Amino acid sequence: LRHAARTDRLLFVNAGIDWNQPLGEQNDSFWWGGEGFDGHDQPFGGFRRVVRGYDPAHRGKAIGTHTATLDGGCGRDGTLNAACLGPDGDFLEWIEV
Repeated sequence: LRHAARTDRLLFVNAGIDWNQPLGEQNDSFWWGGEGFDGHDQPFGGFRRVVRGYDPAHRGKAIGTHTATLDGGCGRDGTLNAACLGPDGDFLEWIEV
């Protein structure tokens, strides 16, 4: 859990999660578990939304009902993205430069 940040309703990870493991058993999945992230737009472990900053497949930003990818390709000729989320995971503001 040291490699993720969380609130009561939001889970922030680097690249993804292992949807089949409970939160306490994620190990390195936060860093390397990016495969299938976009295909699992469902609640995870009681969190309203899982937000990741990096997409290993470089598909760009994506916002689903229960997942979000902020990666705009910064460092790869893309944009640097930042977002302000409300307590329930709703996007209040999006910055893309």
